[in-house]
Amino acid sequence: MTQTDAEPSVLAPPAARGLLLAMGVNAFGYGTTIPFILLYLNTHQHISFGVVTLAVSCAGIAALLVAPVAGSAIDHFGARGVYIAAALAKIGGPALLIVMQHPWHAFVALAINAAGDGTARSALSTMLTQVSAPSIRQRVFSLQFMLFNAGVGFGGLIGGLLVDTGRQSSFTALFLIDALGFLIGAAIIAFVKLRPHAEEEDQDEDTQEPSGGLLTHWRSVLADPAMRWVCCCVFLIGALGYAQLNNGIPLFALNIAEVSPRTLGIAFAAATAVIVLSQLGTMRLLEGHRRTRAMACFGVFSALAFAFLGASGLVPGGAVAATLVVATTSIFALGETLWWPTTNAIISEIAPKHLRGRYISLSTMTFSGAMATGPLLVGVMFDAGLTWAYIAIVVLGGCAIFWSAHKIRAHISSVQDGLKPLPLNFVPTPVWAKASTQESAPPTVPTPSEQPAKPVEESRSLSEILARDAVPGTHVEPSRHRLNMRQIRRKARVRVGAGRR
Repeated sequence: MTQTDAEPSVLAPPAARGLLLAMGVNAFGYGTTIPFILLYLNTHQHISFGVVTLAVSCAGIAALLVAPVAGSAIDHFGARGVYIAAALAKIGGPALLIVMQHPWHAFVALAINAAGDGTARSALSTMLTQVSAPSIRQRVFSLQFMLFNAGVGFGGLIGGLLVDTGRQSSFTALFLIDALGFLIGAAIIAFVKLRPHAEEEDQDEDTQEPSGGLLTHWRSVLADPAMRWVCCCVFLIGALGYAQLNNGIPLFALNIAEVSPRTLGIAFAAATAVIVLSQLGTMRLLEGHRRTRAMACFGVFSALAFAFLGASGLVPGGAVAATLVVATTSIFALGETLWWPTTNAIISEIAPKHLRGRYISLSTMTFSGAMATGPLLVGVMFDAGLTWAYIAIVVLGGCAIFWSAHKIRAHISSVQDGLKPLPLNFVPTPVWAKASTQESAPPTVPTPSEQPAKPVEESRSLSEILARDAVPGTHVEPSRHRLNMRQIRRKARVRVGAGRR
């Protein structure tokens, strides 16, 4: 694939801006409800926490089962139609929570929420890939991650101001905001002009729409070794990273480090602020560097963050413990700014156009499965009292993420890994020639009138230098020349120096 250069001042094309606006509205509605759903079900619907957590697990399984169908539908019917359908279906989740009368309604509502969110995100990522040039896709995914966290953080702030645990109507208002956010987002995407990038149109001539049913062609996706290693890395990030962020850090901080709930809230607010404030700088830092290296760095940040969490347990109940907990979430958030845009950019590069929806949905499905299985580690280790063994496991999990990210590099090209292709007229210079020309003037491109009549000695090869010194009428074959390489290099430097003088 040819990589085109984009203007540094352009953050995203107009179509991508419309998609990101819709995503930001959705994230705001999502943020207003996600922290308070469990509280609503327990306080006003009188459902035990055991049943509520079971409903959350079933919602994760529902998202896992819907992901393959969603990926096939995106490739077959188009990402825009699938997104609008998922957004309209997602509205049914908050609506059912408002009018629910039986506990099983919570299972259905949370399943609709999880399936709708997963499908909408896969469709949105596919559309962002279609309208963005390969050279700026990583930049667009960085903006997506930043705006999503900003929307969730701002929505959680507004939700905290509106909710009143004594009034059920305040929860109803939050659910209506969530449903309205998805409805507005679907309306925005319905009117966005999704004009594919020029390189996407060129691919239409070489790729064809897959034939068969919605669940076919998954074998070719699973047969891609690069995608298998990407999914391995994503699973480790979800199970030993995000699942522990949402479940392990709160339990350890409250019970072992003995910090207050207020400190825990400050820690997560600080994490959101780190992502929003640092994502643009990280985005510019990542351009032109290996994406797999950025994913590996997330493993380093994750291991360091959980090491800080373990240190907070050594000094419980004080300001030092609170500072370490806040540092834990902040360091983890800084790592988040590295892996999210780079992983999505790699998937969009390695995926054929006609299978892109399946590739992105497989990543979503892997992450959903990791988020469903990761909390089991927390429950088993904390129930057994193995809290310090838990810290060791999650720190080693960061090392496993580092290892799996490096395994991806062996199965993708340097361009897919984020490096710009070399120019067609690039000619590598030998190391000894670089050493001999370091003190020369900066290279310039001479005009035809400035071209020397006789080539300078620097342009001559070793065989030409040796042939000039040979006896006239004889032929020198470099392979049979008995001078060792040290003598040849010394002779070449002498000739080059004489040519400059």
